[in-house]
Amino acid sequence: MISNLYRALSLFIVVLLLTDQSEAQTYTVRALPLASGAIGNLANAINNQGVVVGSSSFLIEVSPGVFTPVFQAAKWEGESLTELGQFAAQVTSTAIDISDSGFIVGEALVFGLGRVAVVWGENDQPVLVDGFEASFFDSAWAVNNEGYIVGQSTALLEFGGGPRDKAMLVTPDPALINLDPSSSFNSVATGINEARQISGFRYNSSGGGGAFIWNNGSLTALPQLPGHLTSAAEKINASAQVVGYSVSLEIGKTRAVIWDQDQLINLGTIGDNNDSYGWAINNAGQAVGNVEIAGSSRAFLWTAETGMIDLNTLIPPGSGWVLLSALDINDRGEIVGYGSFGGLGRAFVLTPM
Repeated sequence: MISNLYRALSLFIVVLLLTDQSEAQTYTVRALPLASGAIGNLANAINNQGVVVGSSSFLIEVSPGVFTPVFQAAKWEGESLTELGQFAAQVTSTAIDISDSGFIVGEALVFGLGRVAVVWGENDQPVLVDGFEASFFDSAWAVNNEGYIVGQSTALLEFGGGPRDKAMLVTPDPALINLDPSSSFNSVATGINEARQISGFRYNSSGGGGAFIWNNGSLTALPQLPGHLTSAAEKINASAQVVGYSVSLEIGKTRAVIWDQDQLINLGTIGDNNDSYGWAINNAGQAVGNVEIAGSSRAFLWTAETGMIDLNTLIPPGSGWVLLSALDINDRGEIVGYGSFGGLGRAFVLTPM
């Protein structure tokens, strides 16, 4: 009897361990508060303190009966909403990233200046991030805890044939560094870690270019999946794991990927012949993004243990949410993005149960 009981207990422990390893994390979901008069909002990033940045969306009447959407950069701390400061003659703005130390970066459209890169500093007031000389179309995409900012600056450069986007690094000094000075490609820097390793991608009108990682003055091209045309790198974590996507000319064949040292990991998709895109990765190697399914979109979580899972299956049933895209994940496993809730486009926060 003791032997049988021991075997039964041993089997129970094995089954429990296997179940714990294979079951996916579940989440609570909440909508971020709407600004007064807003018709929706968007969450772009969340730091390890749980502070979220993004934008609120409004409709303004530009002529009798004609309305156009505009956006206002915003920050959420718990249930508290702060509308970030604006420039005079500003049309629209959005906050794209926030560091654990509280730096917030993004972009704004300003009359007379065009699109400008922005860092929100003391009292959440905006400061211009200067791009290349004579630039007219700048964006700040990511910032680390020291205040190193990466993005893109569009200017008439020496290559001819019109303006070029160029990946830029702005140091706290401040100094401006062109990360891709000798290439005729357009380029964008999308992520930076505390070691100042930078992710990004190159592109041109014929589909050439691809993902890269920049480290200490050296730009290294990252591979795409076999048979694919190009690739794009998005965020980079402390271990220099980079998430993004590998682009195929065939519909339904673009795939979210992770570059991990010399390894290229295909994150797959959900269902058959559905494109997937990776947008963010935390320091545990968990990645989030979205899958295009039958003309719609669904947010996903990928881990090495579970593979790719539709986040809509991990929230309470009957919540009223359709989670369309997950745009960031922090080291506590909290996820932000946007979806549909109550007939509106709303920003969400998922918290592990």
